[in-house]
Amino acid sequence: MKRPDPVCSVVILMVLVSWLCAAGQPQTNITVPTWHNDNWRTGRNARETILTPTTINSPSKFGKVCAVVTDGQIYAQPLVVANVTIHGKSYGNVIYVATQNDSVYAFDGNSVGPTCSLLLQTNLLQAGEHAADCHEVVFKGCGSIAPVIGILGTPVIDTGTSTIYLVTQGQVGNPGTSFFFRLHALDITTLSNTPEKFGGPVVVGTSGFAQAHVQRSGMLLLAGAAANGDSIVYCAFEHGVKPWANGYIYGYDAQRLQASPAVLRTTPNGIGGGIWQSGAALAAGVDSAGGQRYLFLGISDGTFDANNASPPNHDYGDSFLKLPPNLVPITPASASTYFTPFNQSCLLSADSDFGSGGVLLVPDGALTTHLYLAISAAKDGNIYAMDRTAPGGYNGSSNTNLQTIPNSGTSTACKSSHPYFGGAAYWHHFIYFAARGGKLSRYQLSDSCTQGGPICTDSSSVVTTTVTFSAGATPSISASDTTSGIVWAIAGGGQVTGPPYAALYAFDALNLDANNRLKSLWNSAQCPTSNRDRPGYATKFTTAAIANGRVYIGTQDPSDSTNTRGELDIYGLNPTGTCN
Repeated sequence: MKRPDPVCSVVILMVLVSWLCAAGQPQTNITVPTWHNDNWRTGRNARETILTPTTINSPSKFGKVCAVVTDGQIYAQPLVVANVTIHGKSYGNVIYVATQNDSVYAFDGNSVGPTCSLLLQTNLLQAGEHAADCHEVVFKGCGSIAPVIGILGTPVIDTGTSTIYLVTQGQVGNPGTSFFFRLHALDITTLSNTPEKFGGPVVVGTSGFAQAHVQRSGMLLLAGAAANGDSIVYCAFEHGVKPWANGYIYGYDAQRLQASPAVLRTTPNGIGGGIWQSGAALAAGVDSAGGQRYLFLGISDGTFDANNASPPNHDYGDSFLKLPPNLVPITPASASTYFTPFNQSCLLSADSDFGSGGVLLVPDGALTTHLYLAISAAKDGNIYAMDRTAPGGYNGSSNTNLQTIPNSGTSTACKSSHPYFGGAAYWHHFIYFAARGGKLSRYQLSDSCTQGGPICTDSSSVVTTTVTFSAGATPSISASDTTSGIVWAIAGGGQVTGPPYAALYAFDALNLDANNRLKSLWNSAQCPTSNRDRPGYATKFTTAAIANGRVYIGTQDPSDSTNTRGELDIYGLNPTGTCN
């Protein structure tokens, strides 16, 4: 009997493997190392071949596969790294979760449940320390975050060096005698802090600084941005309740954390100007072909005088700001460096932060007329489009940016019934927003909008869901290039602690239903008797991560009456348990 040709056998095997991958078999090569997937903050995973509108369109196919309790609430977005070796074993998907108890976990993202498999856990508090008490730091009264504040902003992972960077907040003693922020650098294969990498941890600011600020905005890693070619890791800070402290950005050499950081104060001659963006991270990109990279961000209420001809003129309250990697503002301030709404003083008096929503950078060249586009939304309920080459500066009588889309709710004295908290998602020339108390809406981007701006607002170009998001949402997208798009969004009540439960929704990102709404595909309440797919209680501004056929969300543990524990919920095909 003639034996098979080994070369032919290899070819057949390669074809079979290729066919299986194309058919949507699990692939373990997608990484989500930063808030909303990339430094443009698109929230887009365009290489998802497992989750499609067909594969998730019923609870029998898709649902919760596992859940696990953590030692603190999860405000930070979970991060995903593919193919990590831990304890000598390679894992296709490893999920990194940071908590309000200053702990970081690694879980097997391919867990089959009902309990997700823990791989690593490290608590970063030292003897005599605990996570910051919300009664003792600047959020006295605990009306925004409670009961403790630990790792609040989403960490960032450098896959090239296998390092996760994160900022802890805590205090010594109870009542506190001192307070601290520390920037940590941990190896993702061990999460060991004895010792840490690159000279970590380092203390950020002073004890007084740590008592007057929180670090809510997600972190940014910008490769090769330092003068010596190292990466820079950025962490931004917001002030608390009045009287306002200033907003800050710190930029550290990611490979030499002990070196003096670059520091920016957003209102050096005034008050306020915190950077929080409802948890959204600073964005980074270029403003021209072959141009230098910049940081782009939204700044909240505070002093504004950047339009002054003479100093002081370095205060950027309620502004969109463009910064070089060294954080030294381009001076004198001009239309090429910032944009501030014409009614900034009204926004300030009404507590309608321009910087309540993160900045989305539309991928370079998506449009031919506006090659370098930035989009943000604010507490005033407006959506703003800026040209990154020249954002527009300030004019006291009218807006100078590319386009302002008025809010769809009622507005009185710069306040809106539908303010925006969080960022937008981008996919396939569409942007997706969800204002508080509004529907999730899809807007089309085009060079030929009849309104003249890059965002089309005519009735045929704007479609919504039937679902109202009472606290707003930051949507995320999974797709296979330009097909099989799914919009994922988490609904909650905007509460500080306790119920209601979070609700995870999936909508068809491209196709509409019979009523010309975004088609609903699945939601976590479709098993009302068993509650099989119900996640934990919602946390404010929570954002989903989607990769390799799984969806990951952080919540609060609903069984914990102290409101101190969190819960990671993982969704995928072949859910655990029966839906009824």
